[in-house]
Amino acid sequence: GVNGQTNLCSANISLIERAMEILGLDVNCISSSALAVDGVKGERLVNICKALDVDSYISPPGSKDYLDDGLLFQEAGIDLSYFNFDHPEYSQLHGAFEPNLSVIDLIMNEGIDSGRFFQCRETI
Repeated sequence: GVNGQTNLCSANISLIERAMEILGLDVNCISSSALAVDGVKGERLVNICKALDVDSYISPPGSKDYLDDGLLFQEAGIDLSYFNFDHPEYSQLHGAFEPNLSVIDLIMNEGIDSGRFFQCRETI
């Protein structure tokens, strides 16, 4: 494998870890498969929250469709909120700014200054 990686999953995890390092994000990441939880969609997320003993979960707005108005979270005593993502513009080499690209695009265009685009934002 490339740089000791034996599959796409482990290569992706290494890429995420390196991007977090470049961005200055100090976050403890845990694979859900290491938690031995069951369920699908919202039920699985609630079970992950319980396994990690957390009392709040911030979700991307697109998840509203399958989280059933947060009823499972409410029943479990977990506060559910959705983050309000306002895509920041950064320097890109060609043409008008193109949003929603990979973090690799940000890093390749902004380099060591990329971390300034990761600030705590409001939840809705």
